[in-house]
Amino acid sequence: MNSLMNIREKNKIYHLYVKKHQITGLKYLGYTSAADPHKYRGSGTYWNNHLKAHGAIYDTEILISTDNKEIIAKKGQYYSKLWNIVASDEWANIKPETGEGGGKPPSQNGRRYWNNGVKNTMSTECPGEGWIAGKLLYCNRNELSLRLSRIKTLEMTAEKRQSLRDKSRLNNSTPPNQTGKLVWNNGVKNTMSPECPGEGWSKGWCRKKTARAL
Repeated sequence: MNSLMNIREKNKIYHLYVKKHQITGLKYLGYTSAADPHKYRGSGTYWNNHLKAHGAIYDTEILISTDNKEIIAKKGQYYSKLWNIVASDEWANIKPETGEGGGKPPSQNGRRYWNNGVKNTMSTECPGEGWIAGKLLYCNRNELSLRLSRIKTLEMTAEKRQSLRDKSRLNNSTPPNQTGKLVWNNGVKNTMSPECPGEGWSKGWCRKKTARAL
């Protein structure tokens, strides 16, 4: 049994890769021994949360393919440092790629959570400028931007509605009374009337995109 496992391990091919989301541009550095590294999604927690939020649509670039896992570990650390993947907002990695995978939470070992307003990482010391102590629970830049945008839109809409109400009161204007009226159309435009407006008109809305209200 052990000899069979050793043979399988020797025949394994490891791939060090970079995945890049097609919409958001977020990147992820990782490794796998899967037969098809392009289909393999990656094991990073932050990366997988990003895929759930924005769809699993990404491109895969293979950096190295080898049967030597130690090479993967060394090159993983090299590229992690070269691209500063933990501190950079362009990368989804929350720790350097060392050939250990990214699916399990990192061991504490005296480390604490730090966040830069977009993602979390763990370190015994501050990772750099722009990072503060504490775990960010809402850590997705694009979703956060959309959330703030929606809040701002709601605020502006409320202000605009109030402004329109004030103008309506000043002009003594009120919406037309629709009581008892039906919708009629002549194939080009719509109108409302308690009775048929005339020849060529029929009940209901005109569904054509060119239709206009009378």
